[in-house]
Amino acid sequence: MKNDFSSSLRRLNELHSQTDAVYHEMSLKLGLSDSAISILYILCEQGDPCPLKTVYRCAFSSKQTVHSSLRKLEAEGFLRLEGEGPRDKQVCLTEAGKTLASRTALKMIHAESAILASWSKEDVAQYLALSERYLTALQEQTRQL
Repeated sequence: MKNDFSSSLRRLNELHSQTDAVYHEMSLKLGLSDSAISILYILCEQGDPCPLKTVYRCAFSSKQTVHSSLRKLEAEGFLRLEGEGPRDKQVCLTEAGKTLASRTALKMIHAESAILASWSKEDVAQYLALSERYLTALQEQTRQL
C-alpha cells in the first residue's frame, strides 16, 4: 500500500514523535514514569487537591495507566485519595508528594515556561492559535470517520 504523505505531514509527525521522546527523556531524567510525572504535573497546574476526574481527563495516558500510577504514588506515600465515591474523589499531595513535585514536575513546567517566555507574545499567540486550529480540525475529521 502506497502512502501519499506530504512532506509537511511527514515533518509534523516527526515533530510530534520527537516532542514525545523529549518529554519521555525528561521523565526518565527526573526518575519517574511518564504517567507519574503527568499526574504530578496536573496537580501542580490544576491545584492541590484536584478532582480525580480532572486528573483522568488531563492525563496523557489511558485511564488504566493513570489508575495504576495513582495507586503506586499512593502506596509510596506521595499522594492520597480523599472523598466518597468516584465522583467526589480528590487527589491530594502529601508533604513528600509536594517535595517530589517540586523536584520533578515543577522543573518541567519551569523549562516549558522559560521557552515560552523567550518567544515574542505574537509568536506564542500564533503557535497557540495554530495548534488549536489543528486540533479542532483533527477533532472534526475524527467525528467524520
